[in-house]
Amino acid sequence: MRAGSCYGAPMSKRQRTPQEKKRLRYVKDSDPNAEYPHAFRKSWPKKKARIKQSQRRAVRQDLSELIHGEQAEEVESRVRTRTSFRLIKWGARSLGERVRQSLQKRRDTIGWNSFRQGYSRPLHRKKFIAFLKSLMEGDTPESARRKDVVRGWLQSRRGPYLVGNRRRWLDAFFQDAPDWERKLLDWVKE
Repeated sequence: MRAGSCYGAPMSKRQRTPQEKKRLRYVKDSDPNAEYPHAFRKSWPKKKARIKQSQRRAVRQDLSELIHGEQAEEVESRVRTRTSFRLIKWGARSLGERVRQSLQKRRDTIGWNSFRQGYSRPLHRKKFIAFLKSLMEGDTPESARRKDVVRGWLQSRRGPYLVGNRRRWLDAFFQDAPDWERKLLDWVKE
């Protein structure tokens, strides 16, 4: 019997904290980034077979032209210039990378729904003010990223949505609530 174990069972590994487990999952777990991740084992051989079939067909066509009287040098030069078909496997990303990308996408689309329609005071004023207040609260690394997004709104640079619509929408909002333009500019400069 081993020391430290009861009833002959081996000692268990050290128990990890939930934070350690999460950190390990972010590094070790993978996300296949596919709509049907288990279909790969069936679809990959079919893709390979289709590529090989198209290569064989191209060779057959070249040989048939050679048989029908075309010069061997011309057929050979055409075969050499033909690009070979390649099938590339894209690697799976880690769970941590997937989470980072989804957070980045969420940051890039802040306020997206507000800017889709034209500005309407009864529909948008209260909701957008509440939304801006929620953006401005707290002082975290995430709030610094939010400031970058709002800075992009205030400057007329290209973003994930149409600049013209967003600019017109914000101009209409700032005419309706003029103190908010100054508040946003001060918050962004902090």
